[in-house]
Amino acid sequence: MCGICGVQGSQDRELIKKMARIMSHRGPDQEGFYFDKDISLGHKRLSIVDLSEKARQPLSNEDKSIQLICNGEIYNHLELRGNLEKKGHKFYSNSDSEVIIHAYEEYGEDFIEKLRGMFAFALWDLKEKKLILCRDRMGIKPLYYIKNGERFLFASEIKSILEDRRIKREIDYHAYYSYLAFQATLGTDTMFKNIKKLPPGHILTYRNEKITLRKYWDLPSQMSDMRYQMSERNCAQRIYELLKESVRMRLMSDVSLGVLLSGGLDSSSIVGLMSQMMERPVKTFSVGFGQLDDELGYAKLVADHFGTEHQEFIVKPKDLVKVLEKIVWHMDEPLADGGAIATYLVAEQVKDHVKVILVGEGGDELFGGYSWHNLATPFFRFFPEAIKLRLYFYLTTFYRKKKTQNKDVYREFKDIFQKTNNNQDLLSQMTTFEITTLLPSSILMKVDKMTMAHSLEARTPFLDHELVEYSTIIPSRYKIRGFTGKYILRQTMKEMLPEEIVKRPKHGLLVPLSKWLRNELKEYAQGLLLSPQSHARTFFSEKEIKNLFIKRNRLKDIENTTLLWRLLVFEVWHTLYVK
Repeated sequence: MCGICGVQGSQDRELIKKMARIMSHRGPDQEGFYFDKDISLGHKRLSIVDLSEKARQPLSNEDKSIQLICNGEIYNHLELRGNLEKKGHKFYSNSDSEVIIHAYEEYGEDFIEKLRGMFAFALWDLKEKKLILCRDRMGIKPLYYIKNGERFLFASEIKSILEDRRIKREIDYHAYYSYLAFQATLGTDTMFKNIKKLPPGHILTYRNEKITLRKYWDLPSQMSDMRYQMSERNCAQRIYELLKESVRMRLMSDVSLGVLLSGGLDSSSIVGLMSQMMERPVKTFSVGFGQLDDELGYAKLVADHFGTEHQEFIVKPKDLVKVLEKIVWHMDEPLADGGAIATYLVAEQVKDHVKVILVGEGGDELFGGYSWHNLATPFFRFFPEAIKLRLYFYLTTFYRKKKTQNKDVYREFKDIFQKTNNNQDLLSQMTTFEITTLLPSSILMKVDKMTMAHSLEARTPFLDHELVEYSTIIPSRYKIRGFTGKYILRQTMKEMLPEEIVKRPKHGLLVPLSKWLRNELKEYAQGLLLSPQSHARTFFSEKEIKNLFIKRNRLKDIENTTLLWRLLVFEVWHTLYVK
């Protein structure tokens, strides 16, 4: 895994080195640069495949007319390499990234459809004077860009772009409202005006100061007739084959790897499949916060079942303020997922043991694992869809409190939800929205930024695009049975996993945000949020903010904690990045 950056429109050696080095956490092993009068490219490398000097980036073709910097992994690189060598292409290294160059030479811009992996890369075609940026189908790896006058800048992290002092640090208030409603900025916007995200499954071409965006992948738009014909048994068998293949591909590494094991169905499935493929015991890692209802007991059950080399970490941060500020700095923009704290702290521990970690993200979105997916079951068939949408994702947290300011965000959410989900049942609409919009904007950014903060690469077997595509044709009745989510995945793994794991409901890692906000973080949070200069005071009075800190009944406490955390994370970000 790596950090990439570039400036098109000038040669700026000093700037590009600053841009690269502020992302040293993404790639502490090697550093490389390329310059000519039209472009400057920078690369910080975390060495995973081919640890030699030959794999140092930028990589180039034989006549040096194509330069590449890549962040990510191409899991099918050996197959592609074999085909390209048969066509006469000569490879210099054993790096998986090098296949991108020769595939581009051979197939033109259609080469991207042949890649299977997680990636964000930049390719400079000197002969055509053309810069190509590309982001993987699921949006696992981030890539940001801005056109600022005659200069075009891009990087794996926004903080890298901000090294150019000519770029103004202005807030995008449309993104701000979106963040308050959804805990993250959705779509192509970021919290910085004019800095954009390259969308998942897109390729950007910059030539003659013109930006051209093209979508090269999307979920199947039509419901296949297969979903009405497939049997439960055949469906479970196909899921097993695809997931097993995905796990096998993600064992590609020249360094040690392990699994972040929560004791849930998804990560346990990965451990089980890995145990079948590896000669040595799988290395598993679990984290808890010292609470009675944490998941360590279930994780230990799975570890014992498969005989893994298991380690547990109890994290009780001594200085939550410093941890929070570090997390927000690494995030680049506000992201109010409380799980980021757990991911950051466990990555800090795991980095001393392995360099690559497999994680279970994506299983809930593919197979209907969240509690709100029950809104799509027959039990709620009499609820109007408008009410169901307002219950969805705690959207009401901000919407209900400040309806007038947030009405456009709600309408936008409803429009996105409906436009991208024609001719689908409600559960399929929900999961499609999550896969295409929420995953790349929130959960995957949390995983990427928090693991890369500690130079740790995270891989997501459930998000192999072939498995994701197949998940869209699975009948909803196989995903939720009664109130049991991920029913078909449970059937798929029931012969492999302990019965307690197959049957247990979704739990999730319990991060004690409510406790922290009313104890360890209370003074710090009140100092920021009650300040007359805080953005929270734009929407809430002093009394309203103080009331958020008061513990109420369980449902009210969840609502207040959710909103309070979003407001606090934004204020920390604003202090670090704008003030």
